[in-house]
Amino acid sequence: MEIIVRANEERFKVTNMCDALDEILEYHFKGKLEAGWQQGLQEGLQEGKENNLLELISKKLAKGKPLAQIAEELEATEEEILPLYNKAKAVFGRI
Repeated sequence: MEIIVRANEERFKVTNMCDALDEILEYHFKGKLEAGWQQGLQEGLQEGKENNLLELISKKLAKGKPLAQIAEELEATEEEILPLYNKAKAVFGRI
């Protein structure tokens, strides 16, 4: 690594191996890290939405509301909320 740094001091403009390694890693992985952040952010937002919807469905289920009424109140179709409804119903049934 030191040989590479010394041979490319002008290109790397670094004073030690750690700086050189940081620059090399940034060059090779920056795009991948940014893409990973974006994907993680999108997945996190989607998971948050689903958790919020699951909580709302659970509350309505606890009040004895049927699937059709819950879907209408959430302005969704029964098909859209059915997987979360079934999940909430499974959890609610264990309480």
